[in-house]
Amino acid sequence: MNKKYVSYSLLIGFLTFNSLSFSMHNAPRFIYYGSKALASSALPLATMVILHKVAKDEEEKIADLPDVKSKSPIVQEWAESIIEKSGCSKDDFSLKYGESWASFSNANAKYIRIPMIESLLLESALQQKRNANRWQRMTIFEKFEESLFGSFDEPMVSMENYNQHIDESSMVLKHEIGHIVANDGENSRRMKLAIPIAIETVCFGTSFAFNKLCKISPPKTIMKSLMRSGLAFGGIIPKRLCFFPIYFTYSRYREAEADKFACENAETKKELEASYAYWRLSEEDFEKKCCSEQLASTDLTEIDLRSKYKAFDPGHPYPADRADMVQKYINEWDAKHSGDKH
Repeated sequence: MNKKYVSYSLLIGFLTFNSLSFSMHNAPRFIYYGSKALASSALPLATMVILHKVAKDEEEKIADLPDVKSKSPIVQEWAESIIEKSGCSKDDFSLKYGESWASFSNANAKYIRIPMIESLLLESALQQKRNANRWQRMTIFEKFEESLFGSFDEPMVSMENYNQHIDESSMVLKHEIGHIVANDGENSRRMKLAIPIAIETVCFGTSFAFNKLCKISPPKTIMKSLMRSGLAFGGIIPKRLCFFPIYFTYSRYREAEADKFACENAETKKELEASYAYWRLSEEDFEKKCCSEQLASTDLTEIDLRSKYKAFDPGHPYPADRADMVQKYINEWDAKHSGDKH
């Protein structure tokens, strides 16, 4: 199918310039325009093929991952409750185990991946919270009877520790739900294809205008055609380099929007505080890592740290910015519920 597509593209390009022939007189122009057409379509065509293959492989890979429901029903129940409270249907989502928190969506399915280790910790926290709530509802006689004859023990760790972990995981899950609600998976694939097309359009328009203003005519010798064709193909590399800052800017914007979705759907202030603490801790950890690599203590400025973070994780906002955004929602929460204390 791809070979036929390329053949059809070349044929259409040839018919567009129907005044050309295979004579030696028109050969330089044919080589020049043909090479420009190939160079201009190389990035969009390659991107389209790669995206199709990556999306197909990703869908097959996720479909083969084990379901959370089969191994941890309590985590599945917790996630379904959050999904429904976020205004979505739990039947539209599938929870899978993966290496890290992530979401994947297309026209056929919607998946959220939860790390296996995170699921085990979350399962323990949810179970301990359930036990603690049950213990609090027991009468003194029931607690005494359960301690003597039952398998249930009074929780030895403060519920605050369990709640902290659950609240943090809730915000991460809502972040991933936000990606799926906004259809970020499909939009990201479209953006990856649209950016090369936009770059080629700008380059074509700039080149056309420059040639017109400077009155540069098509080459009339084969040698000049080959030289200018080489420049056309050589331009693929800088065009490709232009792709990354544009796409990463878009990616950071989508991540910030998913953070907003999580904050707007926070059920308690403690969830917001857990998210804030997480991003502040991430910022501190990254700063310590950079300082240890530079063998410095506090010599790195915020600009240095932000530059290094963009190289480390260009597709996500800087943790301090994410923490500041969460802080705004905490302030709004306090202002909204200030009357509840009186």
